[in-house]
Amino acid sequence: MKAPRGKAWTPKLSHEAERDYANIIAWTVETFGSRQAQRYRALFKEAHARLAQDPFAAPARMREDLGAGYRVLHLSRPGRHFPVYRVEEARVVIVRILHDSMDLSRHLPE
Repeated sequence: MKAPRGKAWTPKLSHEAERDYANIIAWTVETFGSRQAQRYRALFKEAHARLAQDPFAAPARMREDLGAGYRVLHLSRPGRHFPVYRVEEARVVIVRILHDSMDLSRHLPE
C-alpha cells in the first residue's frame, strides 16, 4: 500500500495513544526530569516523521501476533516505548504507545 501520489502519509494518534503520550511524558518529567522528557519528545517527533515518510520502512516491523495489520516502530534509546499502529489507506493510525515490558496484546483493541 502506498500513499497517494505526491503526498505523505498522515499519522493520527488515537485517543488512547494521546493519553499514553501524555502519561509517558509526565512520568518521565517526574522520574528523570524535564531535560530527559524533552529528549523523549524529540524521539516521538522523529518517530512521527518516519511514519509520515514511510510506515513500512525499517526499522518498523509487522506484528501480526498482536492482530491483523499491526505494526510497531521502536524508538531509539534511551526509550523503551514504541508506537503500535495500523496503516489504513493513506493514514497511519497510531493505536497505542506502549512500553516493551508490557503484555502488548492486553492493551490493544480487539
